Amino acid sequence: MESKILLENYNGPRELIKKSSNFKALRELYCNSKVLFVKVRQVLQKLN
Repeated sequence: MESKILLENYNGPRELIKKSSNFKALRELYCNSKVLFVKVRQVLQKLN
């Protein structure tokens, strides 16, 4: 299954939205047309 974070569903620092970034966050998951979407409510910790 493919996963995506849409820019309008991301509430956090822009430098963490890159593909290689890892972070802990308060989030919500939902599925639409075989794609898993993530709504990031708040970034709690940068991991790398």
